[in-house]
This record gives sequence, C-alpha cells and structure tokens, in this order.
Amino acid sequence: MFNRNRPGVSLTAAAVLTAMVWAGPASGAARITSTIPAVGHPGEEVQFQVDGTTRWVGTAWFTAADGSRIRSMGQSGNPIVPHGAVSGPVWVELNAETLTEAYDLTVLPRLRLHAERQRVSGGETIQIAAKTPSIPGDWALTWRADLGTVDGTGRFHAPMVASTQYARIWACLRGGTECGTTVVAVSPIRLEPERLVLTPGKETALRVVQGGNEVSAAWRAVTANVSITSDGRVTAGTGPLDGGVAVVEATAAGATQEFRLPVRTAGVVANTLEWSDWIAPDSNNPNNRLALGSHAESVATHGDWLYVLQSSILSYLGPSSTTWIDVYWLDEDRNPIWVDCVDAPRAYSGGLWVVGDTLYVAGSEQPTTTMQYDISGGRAVLRSRGRVDGPVNASPPGGVQVTAQRYYSSATANQWNVVIQNQAEGWKRTLPLEYQPLTDAPIGVQAAGTSTWVAITFGYSLGYETLVADVTGDRAVPFALLASGGINHSLTVLGDVLVVGGDIYRVSGGKVAKLAEIPWHFVLDADPSTMRLLMGPDVFLQEDGFRVVDLSNPEHPRSSAPVAHPKSWAEGRLGSDYFVLVGPPQGVSVIPIDWTSGMRKTDAFPASPWTNALRYRDGYLFWTGPGWGYRGRSWTYNLLEVNDMTGPQARLVATADRPGDQVGWALQLVGPYAYVGTDTELIVYDVSVPTAPVERYVVPAPAISMAVQGHYLYAGSQDGPRKTLVVYDISAPERPQRVGTVALKDWAYGLAAGPGWLWVALGQNGYEVYSTVNPAAPSPLFETHTTAWDAAAVGNLAYVAADGAGLQILDMTNPSAPRLLSETSLAAGFEAHLQDYPNALSVTLDERGVAWLATSREGRVVGVDVRRPEAPRPIAVANTSQGYTILEAMAAVAVDNRLIIAGNDAAFDVARPQNLGLYQVPQTQPGEVLPDRFGDLPPVTQSMRPGPLPWKARYLNGDQRLRETETTGARPFRAERPASTPTRR
Repeated sequence: MFNRNRPGVSLTAAAVLTAMVWAGPASGAARITSTIPAVGHPGEEVQFQVDGTTRWVGTAWFTAADGSRIRSMGQSGNPIVPHGAVSGPVWVELNAETLTEAYDLTVLPRLRLHAERQRVSGGETIQIAAKTPSIPGDWALTWRADLGTVDGTGRFHAPMVASTQYARIWACLRGGTECGTTVVAVSPIRLEPERLVLTPGKETALRVVQGGNEVSAAWRAVTANVSITSDGRVTAGTGPLDGGVAVVEATAAGATQEFRLPVRTAGVVANTLEWSDWIAPDSNNPNNRLALGSHAESVATHGDWLYVLQSSILSYLGPSSTTWIDVYWLDEDRNPIWVDCVDAPRAYSGGLWVVGDTLYVAGSEQPTTTMQYDISGGRAVLRSRGRVDGPVNASPPGGVQVTAQRYYSSATANQWNVVIQNQAEGWKRTLPLEYQPLTDAPIGVQAAGTSTWVAITFGYSLGYETLVADVTGDRAVPFALLASGGINHSLTVLGDVLVVGGDIYRVSGGKVAKLAEIPWHFVLDADPSTMRLLMGPDVFLQEDGFRVVDLSNPEHPRSSAPVAHPKSWAEGRLGSDYFVLVGPPQGVSVIPIDWTSGMRKTDAFPASPWTNALRYRDGYLFWTGPGWGYRGRSWTYNLLEVNDMTGPQARLVATADRPGDQVGWALQLVGPYAYVGTDTELIVYDVSVPTAPVERYVVPAPAISMAVQGHYLYAGSQDGPRKTLVVYDISAPERPQRVGTVALKDWAYGLAAGPGWLWVALGQNGYEVYSTVNPAAPSPLFETHTTAWDAAAVGNLAYVAADGAGLQILDMTNPSAPRLLSETSLAAGFEAHLQDYPNALSVTLDERGVAWLATSREGRVVGVDVRRPEAPRPIAVANTSQGYTILEAMAAVAVDNRLIIAGNDAAFDVARPQNLGLYQVPQTQPGEVLPDRFGDLPPVTQSMRPGPLPWKARYLNGDQRLRETETTGARPFRAERPASTPTRR
C-alpha cells in the first residue's frame, strides 16, 4: 500500500488502465427479488434477496455508464455499489459460472452542497452549489431551508436576525428524500473583506455589510494586539505577542458583533472548515452522536491547488455516508477558495497523490477503484476510471520502492529478501539479504532506498537497528549498521541522504557518514526536489508541533516555525511555500512556511523523574517532586533540585534529600530561603548559595500549597482527618511559627494572595475567598462550587485554573462578590465535544502579560494573552507528553523568554510564542452544538464535563498507583537516582 512518508507515487499500469468489465459467467434461473436499501448509492453496501431469501453475496456485477459491467466484491460480505455504476441491470454472482437474472437497480448519487459563503448577514442572498460528483449530470432538485428561504436554483435568502442563528439548507433528488445538506451562519451584520489576513503594522480598511449593502459602523478593538479607528481602519501590532487571532467589535444597524481576524505570524492558518452538525436520536446525549459535515481524510497538493478527500460522516459508517474530492485554489494569502468537487471512492491515508499533472485516486473497497484526473489546468478532469483486484502499489516517480520480506524455508529459519522495483520503468528485483535480524519476528520492519543501496530498520522489544546494504549485485550485502531508529520513527531517502528518525546520514561509495541530528523523528511528507521534509516528533503525538525541515544543506538542517494542532495526529502534505494539515477538527488547514524560529523546545531535564512545583530566580531553577527511589524508602532523594539556567541548556548543580518517603508539592522563595512543602512536612532551606542548599528547619505538618502575603505564609495542610489552612508568621523566615488554623472542606490544592484577600482552590469542591485584613485569622468572604485547582493573583485580579472551564479571570475589587470578567476554554474544535480536551490544572503569569496554564492532556501548557483581561486569547501551546496523552503538566513558569514546565520537565523558547496555528480558528465551543440536520430534532446542549482527576488530587486522596503503572516506557514516577546527580547534602 501507499507509504504516507513517500513524496509522490505512480500506479501500476494495470491499476490505472484496466477496468473490470463483463468477463464470462452465464445468466441462470435464480432471481433477485429485492435489495436493501431499495436504492443504491456509489460506495454503499447492498444486501440482496435472491428468490425471496436474504443470502450472503460475495460478488455482484453493476452497469456502467458506457453499458459495460463492473464487478464488485465489497469488504465485509455484501457488495458495494462501485464508483462508475449507474441505474440499470445488476447481477449477483452465484458461482464462477452462474449469475442471477438481471435486476433493475436504481443508483442515485450523493449530493454535495457547498455555500458560497459560510457566514451571511441578515437580508443577504447567496448561492448554494449542489454537486453530484459520484454520478455527474443535470439532476432535478427540490430545495428547502429551516431558516430563511431558498429558491429552485439554490439561491438562499437569509432573514433579518437579532443574533447569530444557523440555517439548515437541503437539496433533494426525490421529494423529501435523497438529500444533501449544509449549514450557514446568519448574523445581523458581517465583515468585508471576508478573507482577510492582517499584516503587522499595515493599516487595513474594514467595512460592515447588511443585506448586501455597506452600512456605517462604530468600531472597538477587543484584543490587545490590534488598534482600530472610528471609521474602521485597523492596524495589527508588531510585538512578539501580537500575531495570531485578533478580535474587533462593530456596532451597526442596531447590532453589535465581534469579528476574528488572523494576524500574519508563524503558524497563521487559512482554513476550509464548514459547519458540522450531529445526527441520530440519542436520548439527548451529545457524546453518542455522529458528526456530520465535511471531514477531511487526505490531501494532495499541486502548485496553488489542493485536492482534498472528504467524507460526509467523520467515522464513515451507515447509509448516510459518502466521499468526494473537494478542489480548492489558494489565493495570494494562501486562503483556500472552493472551486469544485469530483468523484472519489472511500480511501484510507495516502489514497490520493499527484505525479506531474495527474491526480491519482485509489479506493479501499475490493476490487480497488482507481481514477486518474488531469489537473494541468488546476481543476480535476477525469481521464480514466479502473478497477483492479488487490491493493494498489505505489512508488516515487522515477525512483524505487523497497520492501523487506521474510522468506520462509525449512533450510533457512530466518532468511530475508529485499524486493526493489521501479514501477515507472517496469522492473523488479528480488535479492536475498545477507543478514539475519536479532529475532525471527521483528516488531516492525521499514525499508527505503535507491537502485544501488537500501536501508532497512528492524525493530525489537528492546531497541532498533538500521542496516544499509549494497544492492548492485545479486545479493543485498550490508556495509553499515546504524544505531538509529525507534518506535514510530520514520525511514526516508532523498537522493544520497538517508533520514532515520532524527539522524541524518549521507550514503556514498559504500560508506555512511552521519551529518546531523534533529529532534523530530517522523516524516509526514517529503519532497526530493526541494530536499524538504514535513515532520513531527512522533507519528501519533506532536509534542512541540509540526514543522518543515530543509535538508538542502544536510550538514546544517534548517527548521521552520512549529505549528501546533489541537489533535495529536494529523495527515500532512508539503506545498511550494506552504504545507497542509488535514483531519478533524478543522478540516483542511494551509500553513505558510515561516523560517523564523517561532516557539521551540530547547531543553529537557533528565535529572528528575517527575516534578510538581518550580520557582526561578537569578538564573537558577528550583523545583520539588517525589524524588528518586521506591515506595517505602527510608530517604527521599532529590526532594529539592537546583538547576543553573544561565546556559543554553540546564545544568543540575545541587540536590537536597530528606529522611522518609514523601512527595514535594509546593515551593516558595522568600529572601535567601526556599520553603518546600510536602505531603508530610514543611522544610526550610537556606539557598543564599544556590549550589549548596542547607536545611534549616522542619515543621512536621503537610504543606501541599503555599502563598506568601507580607510576613505571613499560608499553607494548605491537614490535621488528622481534617483539611486545614495553616497560617505561619515568617518574620523570622528561617523558623516559621504557626499562628492560625482554618478548617477547610477539602484540600487546598492552590492558593493566591491578593491585597486583603486570600483565594483558596478546593478542587471539585469549588473555591473560597478569605479576608486577610487580620492576616493571622483569615475570615470567609465568598464561596462557590466551580471546580478550581489553582490561581494566581496580580493586583485585584485572580487568574483561576478552572478545570474544564479553562482560564477564568475574576475582578476581586470587592472580594465578597468576585466578578467574572472572562472565561477562556482551552479546547479547540472537535476536542470541545469530547472528554479528553485540555483541563486547566495550574496557572502562572509572566511579566509580558501571558498566563501559562498547565493541563491534563499530553503534558500541554497553553499560553493565553491576558493583557486585556476581559478578552483573553490563546497564543501558544507546548506539548511535553513524551509519547503519552495521559501524562499531565503540573506547573509552569515563564521568565527571560523561556517557558519551563514541571511534570514532564522541559523548557521552550517563547520569545515569539505564536505557534497556535489551528488554535486561532474559531470553533464551536462546549454548549454551542448546532441543531440536528436529520430528523428535525431540537438542539442538544453540551455541558462541559470535569476533566480527569489530577494526579495531585488522586495521590492526596489515597490513589498512589498513578504513574507507577501508567508510565511504562517513559520516565517512572520513582526510580533509582542516577549516579551522576549531585550527592545528598
């Protein structure tokens, strides 16, 4: 099958040119009495009743438009109506010699509707395009809409509305059935220019339209990264935080509306998303619904044109599903403009590709449907349609395809052959490999190469190896064995350059020389003509994003700015000066390649297995966690660690240990002292010399969270079964004195101290606000049940890590009645409809006005611009998962343009943090599910579900199993301290 790492491919001649036409069996006396469904559609499974009895049918013959017959075997028992079939006689193959009598089957196309504009203003008219890509023709359609009106030609007229509503529009082939639908957002007013990407520092004139006419408007900048004049002239900021999405507000024709405008920066995306919806009755349970809309499966690029394989239902199942190829033209800003749609069978990853001016499509049913489209003029014009048994092989144009196959023989227990073929030139060679892998059944085998040498990666339970072999003779003779490769690492050949995971080699004259290393290991796409790779760190997880790597000078690879995607994995393709990511939730996203640095991972901290809290001061990083060792240990090693951060990479310079088995949860720096809070103690260290911390005092009481106000330290603690807030007087900072205790209804997971008030996070029990007018005896002022895990205070503003609600910003001017200024979900697109989107667990602010929120998903930390607290906007995301979605980030701090994350212990350059990419695209959020398109059901309200209970909460409530069983293959929760770490002080 097509290897998704390969740059371009060509089909075998049989796959391209041969149609499976009528081949011989004679018609018999058996009759088809009916089919289920009664009307067939291309790509749909059909169940046949023969002589009144439903029977298993493996093969049927359908009528093609030219009168020939097309054989279809289906995939799971019943035949699938093949692409190219039309209404007419159909025969069931009873055996190799006999067919049933002919049965007249009606075959109808699926409709693809596309709105001229996805957002319209009240009173405006737009055209809805109705296409029948699977069976082109002039079909008679009937139209209807549940909001506004639509005429017989598909002209939709939007009604006047007071707020945004969604119009569902149907076109049907047979009265009220055989319909296609689309959804259009109708708002009181809309913005022009519609497809606008702002250039920093450049002034752009905006206009407001209602009913097709420009109307006067009053303007206001909502986000801090743009300014706008009273007559609508907008200018994007030029600062490091100003890229990404900007929001402006217009008041016109009695309506006020916000508009989102992308500001050009690394990762700015042009997006083709269409409104999606949910289908099927489900007892008002949104999690059991099918997503209906336009869902991108795969993409091919050709200059300024995109060809996107789409499906109507995300999971592609049921009789309502269909597939097609959407054709887009890219404008000068790389905005995709929809042009047309053409026929395509269902195809898995890599089912379409471009060679020269030809677009090839290969389906996944049997026999395989193959298509060729002429794309020399941009639009796709069908050249030929064929059917071929078995999978379609593919190889780089003018190059070779290499596979390594085990040869089973009684004489050779572990013999392997190398198969090399060039389909374009029509030759194939099979050579025995003069090498035996370490096991008879390697976990994974990859191969790539040229006509003179090949590289093969064998995977084993304990590691990987890559051998390079000469194939110029009658045997494949290895001449190099490389310690490269790994789980989910790719193998790619570009001329004489070999890329194995993140290792780059040159293969020449029977020798292999290592040229460079890069921190990314998986190639989504490659272009030998430009020596470019589209890469991510892993096939399933993106960690710090997707990027383009230029190997035109392989000794010095160049990397583009990274782009984060809301889902862990995405299909990708390279273009000329852009690349494309496809897949839910955004459909198709076009990202111009930006060779600025952007946000990038710079460091990891292997000295600590897992950290929970961190502080930074004067070039040194202090953090605490569970340390090294096993449960029941007599010492907690590395309970406190100190790293020198003045160089490009962190350097561990000091550690401090404690007797007993405990976990560090909180850390505060006060003058020359570091306060370390654990689940059993509060420990005071003298860190006046950071490289030599000295233990000064120990309070035998838990301190799982801490906040300092004046000369008082507040700590979340425990007194027997009671959860408490303990107040310490730290006038003498080396010896805290307990002066007050307040009973709490749960652990104080996070604390924040503001002027005269103390904010206490109680997890799923909400949060409480206390007056600290008398700091030794806090008194309650306010409480709520909103889930909260942490908070930060700046002046009279509280920034709350509010679990599934994301970031909440509260005005605490009157602490007895906090006022919610904003709530920013950390979800994007489809994640908003699932339970696994990021949940905010902790929050910290940097000096530039960015709130950094550690989350539960993939060790993600999301940066939110809070310079205008009533209108925050996500601008950055860093992933530290190291291959596991369950691992969470515990906390983060950003100083000196460096983001340091506890949990998976990594550092990122955030000097220019706009790497959000797809995150800047507006999406439906929790609670904003659109109405059903089928069945006219009422809208379903989706509530935000709480996220998984954080490790801190689980551990403190008795579940200490976490991480010891869930980090197999990653850094363990506890393990032996490496001998290279500083000794116990």
